[in-house]
Amino acid sequence: VDFSLVIIETPLSDVSGREMAIMAANNPGLDVILFAAASQVESLSYSLERYGIHVLGRNASAQEISALLRILRVSQVRIARLEEKNARLLKRLSEERFLCEAKCILALKAGLDEQSAHHYLEKKAMDERISLTDAARIVRREEGN
Repeated sequence: VDFSLVIIETPLSDVSGREMAIMAANNPGLDVILFAAASQVESLSYSLERYGIHVLGRNASAQEISALLRILRVSQVRIARLEEKNARLLKRLSEERFLCEAKCILALKAGLDEQSAHHYLEKKAMDERISLTDAARIVRREEGN
């Protein structure tokens, strides 16, 4: 079961709610809310904020809880967008690495300079109706041995 929110209400009978919250917060995909006695909210908030744990008093109003849940939802959407962007950048970086390696192979094996190697890869991609990255992979496979 996938979930993204852990809610802990203290006191717990067998373990410290603080420690359990820290363990849960170590999972980067989880948001953690810890409900504690009103007298402990300030000190717990201060000590747990570095873990990204939200501390509320057990007497928190429905409006306060609802506002926190909306903030968490917005944060999750923003994080998802950043993760997508990161994945796109990593893919692009990988493609650039293939391209550079293929150009180096062409420079070593065929004596081409960088510009000529790039032109060779573009022509190969166009002639074979494949992407530039696929052309670079083919060159790496064929010429890299």
